[in-house]
Amino acid sequence: MSSNAQVYAGKWTNWDDGTIKITLSVFSGKILLVAIALFITICGMQSWAVCRLLLHQMYSRGESWQTYGPDELDDEDIHFVLRNYTAFGTLLKVPKLALQRLRSPKRPDSPRRPPVFWMVLILLIALINLAGWPVAALFSALVAGTDSHVLITSPDCGIYLVTEFDDETLREAVGFTSIWRNKTAIADQYVQQCYGAALSSNSLCHSFVQQELKWVATTNVSCPFGGDICLGGELPAFEMDTGLLSSHEMFGLNTAPEERVMYRRKTTCSPLVTAGYSELIPGVLPGEEIALYKYGGVGSEDTTFLLSIYSQKTPAGYYLGYT
Repeated sequence: MSSNAQVYAGKWTNWDDGTIKITLSVFSGKILLVAIALFITICGMQSWAVCRLLLHQMYSRGESWQTYGPDELDDEDIHFVLRNYTAFGTLLKVPKLALQRLRSPKRPDSPRRPPVFWMVLILLIALINLAGWPVAALFSALVAGTDSHVLITSPDCGIYLVTEFDDETLREAVGFTSIWRNKTAIADQYVQQCYGAALSSNSLCHSFVQQELKWVATTNVSCPFGGDICLGGELPAFEMDTGLLSSHEMFGLNTAPEERVMYRRKTTCSPLVTAGYSELIPGVLPGEEIALYKYGGVGSEDTTFLLSIYSQKTPAGYYLGYT
């Protein structure tokens, strides 16, 4: 993971489970949440108007009071409430009408009043409408999801190549070396704080998909080179083997199952005999000496590896490559 990596904003597929995700920037996410909360609030205000209309029509067409005789006081008050009151006002007014209904004497022409069922129904719908929409507005934040997975992208991914040497490329090379030294320091800090820590609370340890790539160490391994070039007896080598590592689960390369690769790193280390295989020559810089190690040519050169004493004074960090 690059330290300057950016989060991809847009639609993408999380191939952990095949779900489609939409990642927004922080600003766009805030705008979306505010818009959803505002939309729910408006819906809540308008939904009561719809409920009032439906209740009014249903109440007006009911047969209970028409069968048993009209009660003008209750009917007109309930009609008025359903035409004009908010949900909160309805919760305050209808109980008063119910209490007034219980206290007022029945008239001879009205042996029965409109059933209590309607008052309870109106109160229940008003309560649900009043409490439900604010709760929905609060839970609207869940639309952002709790999944912490994002897709990382970087516009600066590539290999640094020097095609010509001048003052500008020299400054770039010095800056590039400084960057690698910083990366080496960060990597060393990561190893010290995160490797072997089962549950580290340090945010640095959560930079990668996997905190640590496990590997198996084997001692007393045969020399990986032929002959007696290894130093230390018959079994002088030390072997490190990662086994097969999935590019998706272990390295976080978000790809479909058919596009994934398995990677294995197996390294065998052993001290080598230097007598007869090394040579010390003067360098081009003042006081510089260069050690040449000749265990087999590389390309057109007959030298396997060379090391300047200047590297001890200006360390450039480690380099990871493949062979």
